[in-house]
Amino acid sequence: MIEPTNPLDLGDLFDFRIYMNILEECLKIEDVDAVLMGHTYSSLLERKGTQRLAHAVQELSQKYNKPVALCPFSEGEEEVLSLKRELEYPTFSEIDEAMEALAVSRDRYRRSRKRGGTEGAEKPISISPSRPKDELQRILTPANTTDGENLTDEGGRDGALMIHQALEVCQGYGIPAAEWATASSPEEAVEEAERLGYPLALKVLSPHISHKSDVGGIVLGIEGEEDLKRACGEMLRRMQEEASDVPLEGFLLQRMVYGGREVILGGKRDPSFGPVVMFGLGGVYVEVFDDVAFRVAPLTREDAEEMIAEVKGSRLLRGIRGEKPSDVEAVIDCLLRLSQLLQDFPAIAEVDINPLIALEKGALAVDARIILKHECHEGTKHTKPAFISALTS
Repeated sequence: MIEPTNPLDLGDLFDFRIYMNILEECLKIEDVDAVLMGHTYSSLLERKGTQRLAHAVQELSQKYNKPVALCPFSEGEEEVLSLKRELEYPTFSEIDEAMEALAVSRDRYRRSRKRGGTEGAEKPISISPSRPKDELQRILTPANTTDGENLTDEGGRDGALMIHQALEVCQGYGIPAAEWATASSPEEAVEEAERLGYPLALKVLSPHISHKSDVGGIVLGIEGEEDLKRACGEMLRRMQEEASDVPLEGFLLQRMVYGGREVILGGKRDPSFGPVVMFGLGGVYVEVFDDVAFRVAPLTREDAEEMIAEVKGSRLLRGIRGEKPSDVEAVIDCLLRLSQLLQDFPAIAEVDINPLIALEKGALAVDARIILKHECHEGTKHTKPAFISALTS
């Protein structure tokens, strides 16, 4: 006998059709805002039935406009991961992950209601890239880039663009970057420096080095030709000592940016919510204080404003002890552009713009990192999961 309690334990009942009937009856109840559904199955006997179950969960979630967090459990972790990859509907590996996801959906709904409901809610801003999308697509397609075979991140993820490629993509969506140039040798670096002008920052260029400061791959405040030649030579020696097995592509030279406040803009493609945008204090502060805010893309202007307001350290942007305030409007614009970039290109798994310098007028990215998903390809369309749209629409 099944007791009609919360949580509801179906015991030894193994009829998938009855599962769906029970789920639908729960969703019909007015006081039920969301459902967390745990499902244990045998990969040998019930895999196809579980797939049908997940599709039915998605349909019922959409029908009743309520989120259903599905947690499939099987005898092996790889089996569950394989199922998650096959399904369009988001699933969760742990109960606490599902609860956190429901909380995010609830909070988003509450913010929407606070703004006056969906009819009065602000619409996400659509931003067109400043460069043709096919140009950016070539950069973001590993198989089509000249360095495609080297796109392997040291963290084991799908693939990492080099900094100049990441900056190109950011600039393509109107996120300004400090002027930069690449050089394959110290001699070429001197030539490029004459064009850019001093003072400069010098950075090692390699697809396998993401955290350049950890291996001595950054020199700041280079004032002239002799300083630059010396910095190039010392950097090459450090790379030989610290990362002798890592292939180097050369150097990146970048105009120094003085003043302003460092912030970080980030993005990640979450398996449950799709693209998620992050904001926080930049540089080392993001690791020390862990003071960041997240929102599911696409962002509205209000979303961007709320993200900045949630970060305690963002008070520094308003100016303290007589300092001039930073250009918060420029930061908001960059957040919206990053949101659109993640929406438009499913090949992007992660983005870090750290730091973005918020100046008295305007903002400039001085470092950027983009991780790619190899399986994504041109024409892939990302749709917002029914889970997140259910409670937020």
